[in-house]
Amino acid sequence: NSSFDIEYLEDRCKANGLYLSLSSINVFDLYVGYRSLFRRKGYRLKDIALHEGLTDTLEEVVNYGLMWENDKIGLMERNQRHVRWIKQINEKMKVIEYYWSLKEIVGLEELHGTGYSSTLFDTLLLRHSSLILPSKSHEKHTPYEGAYVMQPQSGVYDNIAIFDLTRFYPQILLSELLDPAILDSYEKQNGNSGWDGYKEFAQKYISEGKPAVWLDIVRDMSKERVRLQSLPEHREKLAGIKGILNSAYGVLASPAFRLYTPEIPERITEVARNTIQGLAEDVGEWGYKVIYADTDSIFAQVPRDEVDKLEHKLNTKLGDYGDFSIKLDDYAVKILFTGAKKKYCLISEDG
Repeated sequence: NSSFDIEYLEDRCKANGLYLSLSSINVFDLYVGYRSLFRRKGYRLKDIALHEGLTDTLEEVVNYGLMWENDKIGLMERNQRHVRWIKQINEKMKVIEYYWSLKEIVGLEELHGTGYSSTLFDTLLLRHSSLILPSKSHEKHTPYEGAYVMQPQSGVYDNIAIFDLTRFYPQILLSELLDPAILDSYEKQNGNSGWDGYKEFAQKYISEGKPAVWLDIVRDMSKERVRLQSLPEHREKLAGIKGILNSAYGVLASPAFRLYTPEIPERITEVARNTIQGLAEDVGEWGYKVIYADTDSIFAQVPRDEVDKLEHKLNTKLGDYGDFSIKLDDYAVKILFTGAKKKYCLISEDG
C-alpha cells in the first residue's frame, strides 16, 4: 500500500531527525498499475518476480515480526531484494512509462489519477473541448448484455485462422455516431423511441455544427493512434492512446463518471454481437467451419493458402455492417479447446 509506505517513511524520518519533502514527488503504486495492465494467477511480489523471470526460486515464507527482533540484517537484505524486483519489473514491463503517457496525453498534474478512467476523461474533456462536466450523479449501475462469446466444442483442430476486427468498439462508436450530447438531444426531441432514427438524427445534428464532444475525442485519438503506429520512438504514447480508446466504451457505463450514459455501451455491445454473429454465419455459408467466436474475433478452419482470400471477403462483407475492418491476427496449426469459453491453447504457425 503506497499510502501506508509513504506515511511510514515520513514518520521514520521524523523519528530519526531527517526532513523528507514530498512536495515534488509523484507517488505511484506499482502493484495497482501492474494489476490493471496484466492478467496473472497471483499478484504477490514474489510470484510476479518468478513469472517475469527475475528469480528462479520462490521466496521462502518468513515471520517479519521475528525477523525485526532477531535478524535485522536479513530483513534489510530481503527488503533490498524486493525493491530491486520492483525496479526490474517496471524496467521490463514499462508500467510507469505507460501511466506517465496517460498523464501527459490528458494533462493531469500527477500520476495518481491515471488509474481512474473517469478522471482521465473528465480531464480530457475539459482540456480538449473546454467542457465542464455536470456534477456526478448517484445512479445505480444499469446492467446490460455484454459481448457475444460462442460456446466451443471440445477437441483439437488443425489449420485455424484467427481474424480480429480492428479497433472494434471505438469504430462502432464512430460508425454509429454514438455521443452522450447527441443522444440527449435525440431523446428530448423523440422520447425514448429506440435507435431506429438515431443515426439520421445524429448526421443532421453534426452537419449543423453542434458539439459532439465524445465523437470528437475518439476520432482525434484514433487518428493519432494511426499516425503513431509507424513511429517507434513514440511507443509509450501509442500505448497510452490505445488505453484511452479502450476505456472510451467502458467509462460511459460507470455511474462514477459524470457523463454516465449506459445506453451507449449497451448499443455498442448490441452492434458488436450482431456483427460478429453475422460474420460467423457468413463464413459458414462460404464453406468454412467456424470453431469459435469471441467479442471481436473469429476462429475459422481455413487452408493456409485460402486465408488471404477469406480476409478479403470478410472485409468486403463488413461494409454491410458498418465502417469496420478485419485482419488475420494469427494462424494456428493446432488448437485445443477444452469446451469452456475463453479456454484454449494453440501452436502458432511461427512456433
